[in-house]
Amino acid sequence: MVKTTVHVISDLKLYARCCLRIVKIAEKFESDITLEKGGEASSAKSIIGVMMLAIVNNDELIMQANGPDEIEAINAITDLFKSGFNDIPSV
Repeated sequence: MVKTTVHVISDLKLYARCCLRIVKIAEKFESDITLEKGGEASSAKSIIGVMMLAIVNNDELIMQANGPDEIEAINAITDLFKSGFNDIPSV
């Protein structure tokens, strides 16, 4: 199991397109990936679950992955957050 904290640096509230981007990346991995904010957790592979976290700029998320490609999964989603979701049009 791999666990890390991610700081959200997007200027926008993570609306559906940003949430969808998280889910699309998460679905590429076999590992179970969880995002947690303020004690609430959701699978990163669930669009509804990610949207329900209501992630906004400056939030801190705990991301956890468990499975055969957990390190790659964590790195891919962390990179998305670090980019500030600048690649959203590629959804």
